[in-house]
Amino acid sequence: MEFVLFFLPFLGLRMLNLNIICIRFHFGDSFETEGANMYYLGGDIAESWIDVDKLSYFEINGHLEDHYRTDHVIRLYWLKRHMYMMLGLVLLVDDASC
Repeated sequence: MEFVLFFLPFLGLRMLNLNIICIRFHFGDSFETEGANMYYLGGDIAESWIDVDKLSYFEINGHLEDHYRTDHVIRLYWLKRHMYMMLGLVLLVDDASC
């Protein structure tokens, strides 16, 4: 099974502080498609809070390492806010793609 990981910024109670965002990591399983829909099935979920001014590819990887061994990561994706996975999932490869 191919390992795929993505993260999803979301609004929570801590978002009252606009200087930090929550990154939700989903890891340990894979994406599945059913018709026109895409789902992430199984795996684990972890969260990290990141200062917006420090948001970068390397900062995200550093927080990911707090939860999972990153040498197992094949791909890192992020989901654009208010988008469906089929249309809003973006491959994260460097700071420009953040």
